[in-house]
Amino acid sequence: MWAGGGGRGGGGRGVEDDDKLDRSQTRVVLMRSIRMAGEFRRQAMWAMILVTISTICTLAGPVLVRHGIDAGIKAKDERALNFTVVAYLVVTAIAYVVGRAQYVSLNSAGEGFLRILRVKVFAQL
Repeated sequence: MWAGGGGRGGGGRGVEDDDKLDRSQTRVVLMRSIRMAGEFRRQAMWAMILVTISTICTLAGPVLVRHGIDAGIKAKDERALNFTVVAYLVVTAIAYVVGRAQYVSLNSAGEGFLRILRVKVFAQL
């Protein structure tokens, strides 16, 4: 499609040696980016909390299934099985809601950071 092939942007060439940043330049760019993203710190922390809750919900699923099998099916305890099924449904619903909130929070922070970056770049032109 393009000269040089690759099909992944850049024509398969990668970054030219003259365009690569050394360690100190990389550190400067990274620190500048962190300072620019400072106003999104609260949103990023909220997103990390949501990621943690989502992970806990994801890990709780197999634990609840094991509990349902061991305490409900093997022990022939209908009440324990019903409780486990309801708990699994609640955890799944929480995971869905938290996952959506996580998605919105991360995208909002990312888009806000890119907006600030775009404004600063175009202000230099």
